[in-house]
Amino acid sequence: MTLSALLTARAALHQFFTKETVDLHDMFVLNEKDLASTNFMPVFRPAGATNKMAVEWKRKMGVSVWVQVDVMRYKNAKGPRVSELYLINRSLYPDRCAAHKEARNPKRFITRRTLLCGLYEWCDADSFQFSLTGEHLDPKSFPPTWFPGDRLSDGRIAYADCCSPVSEIGHHLIRLRCAHSTYYEACRSVRAMKKVPLR
Repeated sequence: MTLSALLTARAALHQFFTKETVDLHDMFVLNEKDLASTNFMPVFRPAGATNKMAVEWKRKMGVSVWVQVDVMRYKNAKGPRVSELYLINRSLYPDRCAAHKEARNPKRFITRRTLLCGLYEWCDADSFQFSLTGEHLDPKSFPPTWFPGDRLSDGRIAYADCCSPVSEIGHHLIRLRCAHSTYYEACRSVRAMKKVPLR
């Protein structure tokens, strides 16, 4: 599917979540090259959409979510004042660039100019992926995605993954967890994203 088709599908998912109708093509400035691309997936954060809402929307789809701590305790948990749209690579797996040695310390990513997915953005992308294919991001066979910008007051940093099917619930389980940077391993990864201007 092209990005243009995915934007239409993402607007339909938003309507399922909220009963509100949006036209992402009209709300944001996108060029024809990007719209025709099959390499990107849209991540939509409506004005006021919080981390808690992202989790509730996943559960509305029938997805089981386990949270280690209240997701509203993380930095960036509150919704933005205006709606936001981001583009990420359309892949089940995090960006390969995070596998090199700089990924050993998530603080290194904070000072880089690359914009990285946070907990809300990952949840939104995963929900959208699941709505399209029935698959989740970051399957258990691959390292989870780390969110360097989403931290607790004690310094722990959020990350997420998809656990293998759990016998008690009969399907996959999304886990939203956190750890101190000393727990971070070189194999952990991030997802880069590009912000799309609002009209």
